[in-house]
Amino acid sequence: MGKHLDKFINDQIKDKFEEVSDEETKKEVKEYTFQKMKNEIIEDVREEITPKLTKDLQEKIRLDFKTKQSKKMIKEIRSLLLIGVVISFLVGICVNQITKILNNSNPIIIFLGCFLLIVIIFFCRVNKLVSEMIEE
Repeated sequence: MGKHLDKFINDQIKDKFEEVSDEETKKEVKEYTFQKMKNEIIEDVREEITPKLTKDLQEKIRLDFKTKQSKKMIKEIRSLLLIGVVISFLVGICVNQITKILNNSNPIIIFLGCFLLIVIIFFCRVNKLVSEMIEE
């Protein structure tokens, strides 16, 4: 404990000893009583301080967890928006190619390429989410 707390405890115990009038009794029980009273006071102080420190620590951990979750959520939203834009662009190209396929049979390679890119992006994203779930 701190030196101020030790000084305070020692002063309190000395005041208690001055109430005892017999010098022989003081000498016999002084060390035992002094240590016992000091330990009791230290334990009382710990019991008073510990719940407050525990509560403060729990609050800090909860706030840190919320902050990390918020940052992770923002990162996921950004990623999903970007992927959504790319996928919508590729879907638009595929739709154009399907309409051309109905007219000609040549652009089938472009259609298959766009479809393949959509599938690859989807499976990469699913793989990333699965690996994150496994880590947690």
